Amino acid sequence: MMHIANWSEHTRSGINNVPTTGTGKIAANPTVFAGNQYFPKVDLGDYIDILDNHASSATDEQIEAFVGYINRGDDPKLKSSKDQIQRYIDATTDDNNGLVNVDRSRLRFADDLLYQFINSCIEPEDFMQFHLQKKKYTFIHEADSTQKSYSGLMLFIQVRKVLKPIAEISVEHLETTLEKTTLSGSPPLGCNFNWNKYASKVQDLLAQILAAQQQPYCPRTIATAVFKEADKMENREWSNEVYHLKRLHGEKELSLEAAMAKLSIKYTNMITQDTWGEDAKNSQVIALATDVNKVRTEMKSLAARIPKKEKEGTKPPGTKPPPTTKAKKNRAPKWQITKVADMIKHPDTGIDMIWCPEHISSDGEVNGMYMPHPHNHEQWAAARKKKRADMKAAAATKKRKNDGKHKDDTTSFKKAGSINNGTTKLALTDSFKTALMTQLCINETDIDTVINEAKKMDEETQSKE
Repeated sequence: MMHIANWSEHTRSGINNVPTTGTGKIAANPTVFAGNQYFPKVDLGDYIDILDNHASSATDEQIEAFVGYINRGDDPKLKSSKDQIQRYIDATTDDNNGLVNVDRSRLRFADDLLYQFINSCIEPEDFMQFHLQKKKYTFIHEADSTQKSYSGLMLFIQVRKVLKPIAEISVEHLETTLEKTTLSGSPPLGCNFNWNKYASKVQDLLAQILAAQQQPYCPRTIATAVFKEADKMENREWSNEVYHLKRLHGEKELSLEAAMAKLSIKYTNMITQDTWGEDAKNSQVIALATDVNKVRTEMKSLAARIPKKEKEGTKPPGTKPPPTTKAKKNRAPKWQITKVADMIKHPDTGIDMIWCPEHISSDGEVNGMYMPHPHNHEQWAAARKKKRADMKAAAATKKRKNDGKHKDDTTSFKKAGSINNGTTKLALTDSFKTALMTQLCINETDIDTVINEAKKMDEETQSKE
């Protein structure tokens, strides 16, 4: 199969050598060697041999672009063909364009031979799955639709999607990759502090090393590296779990694989419960502590500006409380006492408000106010004066009515125990008199004398009050 690509020394690029750069533009003149050897000159470069196990494989897009270059017409480009049409090319001219087309004609033939070779290597039953997708590797000639050619490169793309070549594993390369794989840093070797990704990479590399030589090169070195990476996650809860598992592994009570599995479960739970931070100690904790200290400083500063409440009886004699004015408690909002224009709209109701300069407070802080339009200050002041007078008169009338009620003995709320002429105070029943006579051994006349003296004393007390 490799000889198919190199069947002609005049072919610049074998069918297995896929160009990955260039535009496919044809130069005006060919390349000349030794004065008489002419080679096609076209803008292509950076070839990849898809059959070389030691080289990086070409991508599907790069292979499709090379097939498009082979099958295009007079203006070839290094990009895939969308219509699957094989264009006519003139290879009879003596210029560089003819040389390029000769090269492309030979590549078409080699591409068809590659298809025949792959087809012959696959059993008919197995090839049926590729036959169902033949539109992807079939090209129809633009001059005759009955003429079809089959691209081996396009079939090669389909085959390698289902087949994995057996390649020799370089254990040394795997060991180097394992040593360079880190929890921090960016891909491909770093995992951005994602423990699950890191554990998956390490376990995959260990499996490949074990498959190649049956045992890892140094189990203790691997375990030391894994736990060292785990310690980079600066979170107290996580660090405690790492320390615990590392101790169990050191005492040979837990394998490295089991420890990594437990750490993966711990990591997933902390992410789910939102108790994790990529660098909690350096970012979240320090930031939170900074915020707390800032709040404490502000609270102390605020407390220093607020006077402490004095206890009762500790005020020095002659000290008066700070003056308070009723006007400040019921002061209008700032927008109403700040003039911006003669006429504005109320911010809540939208009604017209006009500026009145005659609204002035006694403390001098208010020198005008917006009032509902239309507004007459004299009428407003008179109405306010009348309203206050009416309220004062109503309060006085209410007070007189309450005073009259208090003088009525039947509704008086004097202290309990006083005696008056009403029946609601000290009313002694016959049974109570009988009890006094029995307990104190006095007659009824003496009891009446005591009660009368008590009534007189109560009346005198009321008259003095």
